[in-house]
Amino acid sequence: MRAHLLIVIALLLLHPGCSSSPPPSLPHPNIIIVLADDLGLGDVSYRGSEIQTKNIDRLANDGLILERFYSQPECSPSRAALLTSKHPVRYGMSFSVIRPWDSRGIPKEERLLPEIFQEAGYATALVGKWHVGHGDPEQLPNARGFDHFYGHLNGRLDYFTHQLSHGELRPPEGLGLDWQRNGKAVEEEGYTTTLLAKEASRVIQDRDVHRPLFLLVALNAPHPPLQALPSAEQKFASIQDEKRRTYAAMVDTLDESLGQILNTLDDEKITSNTLLLFLSDNGAAPDKGGSNGSLRGGKATTLEGGIRVPAILRWPAKIEKRRKTEQRITLLDIGPTLITATGIGDKASFKAPGDIDGQDLWATIQDGATFPREKLFFATQHRAKRHTAVIDGGWKLARTTDVLSGTEEEFLYHLDQDPLESEDQTSNNKDRHRALQTLLNRWISLHPPDYHRPTYLPPRSFRFPRDWARATGQRD
Repeated sequence: MRAHLLIVIALLLLHPGCSSSPPPSLPHPNIIIVLADDLGLGDVSYRGSEIQTKNIDRLANDGLILERFYSQPECSPSRAALLTSKHPVRYGMSFSVIRPWDSRGIPKEERLLPEIFQEAGYATALVGKWHVGHGDPEQLPNARGFDHFYGHLNGRLDYFTHQLSHGELRPPEGLGLDWQRNGKAVEEEGYTTTLLAKEASRVIQDRDVHRPLFLLVALNAPHPPLQALPSAEQKFASIQDEKRRTYAAMVDTLDESLGQILNTLDDEKITSNTLLLFLSDNGAAPDKGGSNGSLRGGKATTLEGGIRVPAILRWPAKIEKRRKTEQRITLLDIGPTLITATGIGDKASFKAPGDIDGQDLWATIQDGATFPREKLFFATQHRAKRHTAVIDGGWKLARTTDVLSGTEEEFLYHLDQDPLESEDQTSNNKDRHRALQTLLNRWISLHPPDYHRPTYLPPRSFRFPRDWARATGQRD
């Protein structure tokens, strides 16, 4: 009996999942990108928020704070910029998110970041929100470089029922189950943020230890609808504003979920060789309980509150802890920077030099230097108001256009001297103003001529499917 028991124990110890020894060394690091949804700079405690985000703070303490990180003002354009390293204006995705009834998406000709890392030998997975196209099976995550997908296709989801949620459209029967694993609907109980963290941990634990992992964890929190776990909301009973209280609870659960992922990396003994990037897809929406600190504006604007977001990079093997950089970095830069940082440039890359808009900033990140960034563009449209902006060096031109009347309002700011955008500098810098106008007009002209006007309500012919996984996975 004792001999048999010893044999069983020996076999268990030899199994990778039970071994206490470190995993085999890999030629390239693991990559994990944790993308929050609508999280503002005023919502993290390392920047003074009343919401105590201990795990985000843990990352900030262990890694590099990207103090001037820029997104796009809304969900779909930001995700498209991250995945393509090319500005969404070039393929018609700058001015609107992908609506449930939209057939648009990232064009099939664009090469996505997971495809690049997949070709370089990485196992790839998306856990969470997609929101960059579902009108065709070839637009879906499993067809765009992800070996594994668990989550939802649309932008807004009920946190408890996993039914699509869309603004004021709230029929009793819901708008269809939008929760799946690799094209098959999953009906399960649980709060989405918690479920996504559980799945991300499972993907890490069950990975092929002989291959590096590229994992995008696209959490839907704290995006509306404002729904929190009762246990989390109790922690913030002292917050009088109801929206802020619920929002704070949602951020708290997000932070706990991040902590679960970090602990899984520690348990698997791969923290040191894992490059982890935490960031938000756009600024917070103040009318939905979020905060962008002292910055003006918020989600769906091109003011700093809409496009400057919390971002932290941690890679213990390569990046010194407790550092901060003031270098302006954008979502477009993530792809080329990761390709260099991981050393896969000889195995996979974008189509050709000059085919992307982002820059490789790995050397800058490592040595701590900064340099002025030129020609950074931002755009969104909400109802009849289109917001666009360009940052060139330390200067920023912000424009609001009424698409019905054609009237425009412009403001010129010197961000290095006035990061809060409090004083218009147009009257004293007319030449600079004209130069930035030219840059912005030229950039907007890159948008495909068949301009897609955002629609906020579904066409009469549209019917919400009961099962989004089944409906979007079928060909006509």
